[in-house]
Amino acid sequence: MTEKLLLGSDPEFFFLKRSQIVPPFFLLGEGKEIKWKSGFPYRIYEDIGEIAITSDGAAFELVLQPQEDWEKLFDLIAQGIRMTEKMVKRDNLKLGVVPAAKIPDKYLIDETVISGCDPDYDALDIGWHAQECLEDDPYRYAGAHMHIGFVDSDMREFAQKNIIPLIQLLGIYVGIPSLIHSTRKSKEALRLNKYGKPAKYRLPKHGIEYRSTSNNWIINKPLAATLFENIERVVEIFKHPTEGRKILDAYVENLARGFKDQDLALLKSTYNDAIKLI
Repeated sequence: MTEKLLLGSDPEFFFLKRSQIVPPFFLLGEGKEIKWKSGFPYRIYEDIGEIAITSDGAAFELVLQPQEDWEKLFDLIAQGIRMTEKMVKRDNLKLGVVPAAKIPDKYLIDETVISGCDPDYDALDIGWHAQECLEDDPYRYAGAHMHIGFVDSDMREFAQKNIIPLIQLLGIYVGIPSLIHSTRKSKEALRLNKYGKPAKYRLPKHGIEYRSTSNNWIINKPLAATLFENIERVVEIFKHPTEGRKILDAYVENLARGFKDQDLALLKSTYNDAIKLI
């Protein structure tokens, strides 16, 4: 029986003036409500239930109600982006759904120089922590993390207790195609310099959050279809540890090396071989 999943995301994107970021605070001010995450403001500009428009430093971020159907989630993201464009209403600005963009010095305030307000974990580099100061970095980076909620509580517990191999499998089957099929490879390369880890995750109550993907898939429906189909296939193979271990033994080293070296040829050949096994 195919596992019943709830799929979610928290996509980020920018508004750009002459290809450079204008952060949400400088466009829409304080917001309707401010929450605080690890000492940094989390501004809420609109909340209609299924979609909330918020800020994350230099980027806008959507908070979305999880869906059983990935296409409904994809449509919610498009709706959220359109809502944000209407709120901003600046003819001299361009929507920037890009993995990386420059930020002018004049927009460097406390909330735009810190990245990673909560700890991230890495299934290939135990002990890694994401929070860092970006004050000397001229770029800011945007992701669209993949939230996987398990309706069955036993499966959710099994996934969280065995999180390392599960995230490594997602690295192979979601992290790799999200990079090699991106339509913004030069921007992906910039993001990889800061967020070049293919096995980043958090453990929310609902299941897992795979954090390596950029925002490119949210405007690339064929890529989104591949990623969500592969998530479902990974969850099914994960129920069979012996088969999953064979895949990891064969390909996890290539996963790590390919991302570290930004070796797209290695990653492509790894993925093309690995996809035959699920």
